[in-house]
Amino acid sequence: MRTLGISTLIVIGLTSGAVAQGVTGQTCVDLATTVGQGLTYSLSQKQLDAMRHYANCRASSSQAGGGLDITYGGFGLGGKYSEARAKAECTQDDQQLGFSSLDIQVAKRVFDQGLATVNLCLEKASKSWSISAKAISNDSISVSVANLSPSGADILGIDILPENSLKCLGAPTTFPLRLTAQTTISMTCYRDVKTQTIENVIVSSTADATLNLRLADGPFPISLKGYSASPFDDIKKELTALRAKLSAVENSIYGGSDALGPRSEGGTCPPGEAVARVTVAGKSGGSSGYVGWVYQECRPLKFPRPPATN
Repeated sequence: MRTLGISTLIVIGLTSGAVAQGVTGQTCVDLATTVGQGLTYSLSQKQLDAMRHYANCRASSSQAGGGLDITYGGFGLGGKYSEARAKAECTQDDQQLGFSSLDIQVAKRVFDQGLATVNLCLEKASKSWSISAKAISNDSISVSVANLSPSGADILGIDILPENSLKCLGAPTTFPLRLTAQTTISMTCYRDVKTQTIENVIVSSTADATLNLRLADGPFPISLKGYSASPFDDIKKELTALRAKLSAVENSIYGGSDALGPRSEGGTCPPGEAVARVTVAGKSGGSSGYVGWVYQECRPLKFPRPPATN
């Protein structure tokens, strides 16, 4: 096994003269996107689906705060459930939906962590803090900090947790430091990526890292989630997606029903169904003295599922 440490860099600069932009909803949207990318990078598709389910069916009713919609959008969960889908899916048991207890635990932990960060962003914004965080890559973020109140506010320190999980150059050395709209801190934060060659397979990994801003009115942590990645991870994701597609195809072939569809007059059965019952009805009348109808009822095709093979 061979281990290679790739040196990384964090640049923290104090800028005077440039005026920070006002706090907008987009500030916390950018932060949610940054947090979401970091937290969901190593999740499987099923865990992402579980988080979408959790966000729609549980977080919306159990979590308060204005950050819910921002977090949902920032995590890239797609469109919210329609009222009909929410009514149908949110009443089902997790196992019926194919989610294990672990899937739901991961979804809850990740989404709630992101929601807490976004709500903290909104809280700090209400106190005139402008904190912007944007992802550069999985291992680097750009962060800027300012205070837009007339007199500004102090930052008491900048912590890296665990120690040495991030490297810093050009960081302010004197605290507390008064930040205003004209005097701001700008940071580009990177972390180490370790590359190991294991049996001719390259595996890249990083540990969790947190940049904690100690503001005068409380801390503001920004975290980068650790991960371990190799070519096998992409193959595993592709296989999982293919298995899901194969399961859907098999269910369409072998998952027919014994239930009859609605009775229709004449015509043909829709694709995937066959005539199961024909009913002839009639009554006296017409030029020939009798008027008749032919009704048919269709049933989805149901093939026997082949036995499982080892």
